[in-house]
Amino acid sequence: DWCTITEVRQIAQTVGVRSHSEIDEMLSLFHQFGFIIWLTSTEALKRTITINPQWLIDSISKLIRDKELHTSNKHEIITAGLGRDLDDLNQSALVTRDLVEFLFGKDHVDFMIDFMQRTMLLSEWSFGQESKYLIPSILKDSDIEIIEYDSGNGAVCEFDFCEMFLPAGVFERVLCLFVAHSNRIDGSSKPTVRSDYGKIWCGSEGYILLHKQKESFSMTINNDDMAAKSLSIIVSMLHKINQDVMSNGLVWKTKVRLSGRNKFVSLEEAKLLKLKPWFNDSTQAIGNLNASHLDLTTFMENILETQLAPN
Repeated sequence: DWCTITEVRQIAQTVGVRSHSEIDEMLSLFHQFGFIIWLTSTEALKRTITINPQWLIDSISKLIRDKELHTSNKHEIITAGLGRDLDDLNQSALVTRDLVEFLFGKDHVDFMIDFMQRTMLLSEWSFGQESKYLIPSILKDSDIEIIEYDSGNGAVCEFDFCEMFLPAGVFERVLCLFVAHSNRIDGSSKPTVRSDYGKIWCGSEGYILLHKQKESFSMTINNDDMAAKSLSIIVSMLHKINQDVMSNGLVWKTKVRLSGRNKFVSLEEAKLLKLKPWFNDSTQAIGNLNASHLDLTTFMENILETQLAPN
């Protein structure tokens, strides 16, 4: 169902193709035609080729699905003694390793967890006594009042997709990234996450508020020291999605709120003004706004090296 780039190169050599660039061009073409799935947004993803795309889609849909429409294996899960695990998944979008292994099978579970982490479909959730995984795409809508957004406190930025639309899954991937980041910082409290909202701690003192509306989402940060890096992460992720998934057809505007005022300016203008806390004389964390390789790859690799490291 899948193989490594090393195996592909070995096979290519047997038919006289030794150039890595030619092999990469071939894989890109096969990916465009839908014969394989080859994602290139990180070096780790580039190392794996899915040669049976339908198998991968079917596997992911065992976790990311509508529980009301897809209940065919509920009896088998309960018979296996995993009824409570299934309830937890349906109610809080948290899944245990035991249930993941039951759904994917022992031979594929490690590959699928790694793949879904690297594509931001799944994040480790280690805020309780038992380590689980968060599946943001199946989170429920907010059932709480989002008081923090009415207070006007903190640095605020907004990502506006109203010229076209906010694609499904983008906000969920933002949640996934920051939950993964929170996991690796000592002292982080358990996040509050919904399909349209997230309060995610980065240590004991700083937190990030994320709020999705119809065609936009915003980020509020209570600690200025986290602002530039957090904004850089989201900008980088959006460029990666635009390049790798949307064929550069994704259109959005990034705006930041002026301190103490209910007025937003474009990110480009904020950079020219060296608007704090996003920019200053010594910090250019966001770098080239048009680059598609800002720092997402390094960020993802650092998170996953921590999460996937052997105990």
